[in-house]
Amino acid sequence: MSEPTTPRHTTPTGGSRVGIDFGTSSTVAVLQRPDGSCTQLLFGASPLLPSAVFATPDATLLTGDDAEQAAATEPAGFEPNPKRRIDDGTVWLGERELPVTDLIGAVLARVIHEAHRVAAGPISEVVLTHPASWSATRLAVLVEAATRCGNSDVRLVAEPVAAAAYFTTVLGRYLRPGQCLLVYDLGAGTFDVSVVRRTSGGYDVVAADGLPDVGGLDLDAAVIDHVRTLNPGGADAWGRLDWPQTPADRRAHHALWRHARATRERLSRHATADLHVPLLDADLHLTRDEFDKVARAHLERTVELTVATLRATDTAPQHLAGVLLVGGASRTPLAATLLHRALRHPPTAIDEPELVVAKGSLHSRTAAPPSAPTVPAPAVPAARRHPSPIPAASGTAEPTVEPTAKPTFAADAGVDAWVAAPMPPAAVATPAPPSEPVATRAAAPAVAAGSAPIATASRRRRRRMIVAAAVTVAAIAATAVIIVWQRDTDPPRRQATGGSPAAAVSVSASAQPTRWQAVTTLTGHRGEVFAVAFSPDGSRIATAGVDGTVRLWDITGTASRPPLTSDQPVHAVAFNRVTGMLAGAGAANTIQLWNPISGEPMGRARSGHSDTVLALAYNRDGSVLASAGSDRTVRLWNGVTGEPIGRPITGHGDYWVWTVAFSPDGGTLASGGADDTIRLWNPATGRPVGEPLTGHTDSLLSVAYNHDGTVLASGSADATVRLWNPATGRPVGEPLTGHTGAVWSVAYRPGGSILASGGADRTVRLWDTATGRPVGEPLTGHTDEVRAVAFNQDGTLLASASDDGTVRLWQARQP
Repeated sequence: MSEPTTPRHTTPTGGSRVGIDFGTSSTVAVLQRPDGSCTQLLFGASPLLPSAVFATPDATLLTGDDAEQAAATEPAGFEPNPKRRIDDGTVWLGERELPVTDLIGAVLARVIHEAHRVAAGPISEVVLTHPASWSATRLAVLVEAATRCGNSDVRLVAEPVAAAAYFTTVLGRYLRPGQCLLVYDLGAGTFDVSVVRRTSGGYDVVAADGLPDVGGLDLDAAVIDHVRTLNPGGADAWGRLDWPQTPADRRAHHALWRHARATRERLSRHATADLHVPLLDADLHLTRDEFDKVARAHLERTVELTVATLRATDTAPQHLAGVLLVGGASRTPLAATLLHRALRHPPTAIDEPELVVAKGSLHSRTAAPPSAPTVPAPAVPAARRHPSPIPAASGTAEPTVEPTAKPTFAADAGVDAWVAAPMPPAAVATPAPPSEPVATRAAAPAVAAGSAPIATASRRRRRRMIVAAAVTVAAIAATAVIIVWQRDTDPPRRQATGGSPAAAVSVSASAQPTRWQAVTTLTGHRGEVFAVAFSPDGSRIATAGVDGTVRLWDITGTASRPPLTSDQPVHAVAFNRVTGMLAGAGAANTIQLWNPISGEPMGRARSGHSDTVLALAYNRDGSVLASAGSDRTVRLWNGVTGEPIGRPITGHGDYWVWTVAFSPDGGTLASGGADDTIRLWNPATGRPVGEPLTGHTDSLLSVAYNHDGTVLASGSADATVRLWNPATGRPVGEPLTGHTGAVWSVAYRPGGSILASGGADRTVRLWDTATGRPVGEPLTGHTDEVRAVAFNQDGTLLASASDDGTVRLWQARQP
């Protein structure tokens, strides 16, 4: 008996409609004519429009391939991913500060212009897709960008809802009310997984999660890293390809990534393929087996998160009606194979998975644009121990939201059946794809409290494979320098804090250690550099020093704007992970907040400390900023407004407080002082938590929590690094020794057990805190004391600041 299909959607009388999937790396659009027929729009000869924008000196905005080509000679005017900047308000391109709505609007205008040309008539409606988790403020920015193109009738559809509509209309599959569709969306730069439940009135997204660091670009990176091992010579050529500094090198960099993408796509259809490496002028042969080996770790992460997300919904196997592969990178045969094995359910693979969302949006019941402010205006977040849930997205005009309920399926057919059921013999078909890149969508971010909750299985793991070379160097679609390394081993003492065993990451005990290579030196400070910090997206670096300046750089070493100045030395800088604001403090005894894009101060400098401020730290959700100084106090401030919170925290006696750090959940604040102790505090009450941590024999200069808060590391003037269990206050293992002078700074590499330390002996050292052993040889090159170390958000770059007036960047390499 055939399954019923949903009636075909036709366009409103008087014109055509266009569905736009505005992606992080690429944008896809489909035109629907009044008779209901659909046509994919082409940009040049490609169905994918790069989402990049380039600002010319006269403020003309170029898009797509034009933007990428222009960036080869003037990278400072290039923004490869406007979608990632949606919360920034403005973006500095070249010599101009431009509204984000202008950048997004330029991409949408290019699409709508092409739609008008192909339709040869009016466009009656523009349908925009968006991540299910986007807040009303983000949606308002998207709508404003579209309306600036002269389109008054703009409608919105959540991406997984559009995919579900494609499943039921274009593919003709039937979803009964209560049944669910799992959407596995592997795009160019991100991975998203959603569980969409059919309701009597449409669709509800009941669970969504994502990985911002896994996508087609990461698979391309795996290909490049593998061919590097096949041709280890030509170090100079590889260096130019990794860090292009001239127009010719940027074009070669672009060509390499274009060839890598094409090779990956050929390997999804054939058993072998060749990759041409520019500058080396070499053609290297790869097999699908080789590709599967280097891609497996990435794809396993997506499958692990998929299983965990499905578990969070308590969906019984009989209520899962389908698994739909979306996004061009989902063509990879191994992805379907691993997913089939894990879920015991054959995925649905189609010829053009990058079209699913754009085409499905035209078959969805759309929602009206939100009545929200048209510019981002972040609210002051309340301090919390757990991340906010993401909002439910619906495919109906009036969403039906069930804030806390889960599907009421039979208890004896729970989600554990996903791993217990026998594997059926059915094979997964993987149709041949076109050789074009993939459209991608942004991963689900957290939103402000008050949004309707939705089941989530978020267990964020650190990014392993991709580091953006810079916004200004990334002149092309694959505008990141991507380095493959092995995964750090998690400490054996780690306790699981959520999720399921299926979501755990297994690591080979024989993994090779990462080698770190100096890639650039930032110069410009006059005198000692005391502090360094990466922006939340990793595209900028802030540094501060004795010359009274805070300097902002892109990660190629180019100053991104004139320095922010103070009449006193600046000892500390910190970025707010949520708002992106930059805080700085020092000998002026005040704390100043800046907009790092415009350089404008966010209000007046905040007073409270009576002497030099030595340290700053935000909690993870950006709601609280902690400061410490030579006035012997720790102080707390509202992370958005800068207003003081409560009374000063004292406890280190008549000793300077050198360092502060929040635990990952924000529930504990650690401080270290010249009294040789670490003290733990409840930031909500200002009261001590347990007894001081003692063992160091000289001043505590730096403290840092690992990614899950189970280990606290400390660096001291006694030349040692110590590890502590913050729950018990007891030391973990023996002190880490090797530095021959004070340890000024310690920092954990995100997501793993690797710790960096910088010291007065002019070296940076790396340690595996799971074993207590050093990792590789000390990093040398500084000619004076190393005052600060910091990793970028995915752990692919390490920055070190020194009294020699420089900041060095070190890049991870696999031996």
